[in-house]
Amino acid sequence: MIIACAKNTQSALFRVGNPYYLCFQATGFVSIMAGGPWEAAGKVPPEIYSTPERSPRYNAT
Repeated sequence: MIIACAKNTQSALFRVGNPYYLCFQATGFVSIMAGGPWEAAGKVPPEIYSTPERSPRYNAT
């Protein structure tokens, strides 16, 4: 699955396949659109946890 990360957001925003995942205040949220609406994510995809340490979004892992 392809993972993309937004660079122009204050919170970590990832796209894994179709849905978007947002990490905000140590809570994961999911939406079908980058601008929301957001709901609590029941599960975070493992691709997010493979974010490299050199990434500015590593803190979301």
